[in-house]
Amino acid sequence: MKTAIFVDGNNLYNGLKQRRVLERRRRISMPGLVRHLAPGAVIKKYYSALPEYGDGAQHLGFIEALRRQGWEVFLGRVQQGQEKGTDVALATDLVVLGMEGRYDRAVLVSGDGDLAPAVSRVVQMGREVEVWSFQGLLSLELAQTAQTVRLLEEVPWEDVSYTA
Repeated sequence: MKTAIFVDGNNLYNGLKQRRVLERRRRISMPGLVRHLAPGAVIKKYYSALPEYGDGAQHLGFIEALRRQGWEVFLGRVQQGQEKGTDVALATDLVVLGMEGRYDRAVLVSGDGDLAPAVSRVVQMGREVEVWSFQGLLSLELAQTAQTVRLLEEVPWEDVSYTA
């Protein structure tokens, strides 16, 4: 079974920050996260945007590290504090790659209800969709659309993180 992982970076980051996983210079090992959520993923896609203000250098360093690890990265833009273009890009890739038969199983790391129509379309195509989200960030519409929903609270963060 060909597996693809699609990560909504802003959604993941905010959930980790709210749960204080990133305190005390903790960083997430994306290869470790993939091993836990989507072992053997043949497609790894990450969607984010560079911060509008402050130091974007650290975020850019993370993005470059992802690229070196074989991730395809889409960078949207930030406009008046809101990320723009990332949800549309993720939804488009989810549907198009599903139509092209590039994956059988999609692992979606997001709780964003804006992605529910794309997930619905992919499910109609006969693809399996598994959503991973933090409790409280998971929209009801997305939860009702995917075949499987798992909570990111289940992830053993101590095993997929390290101290920088």
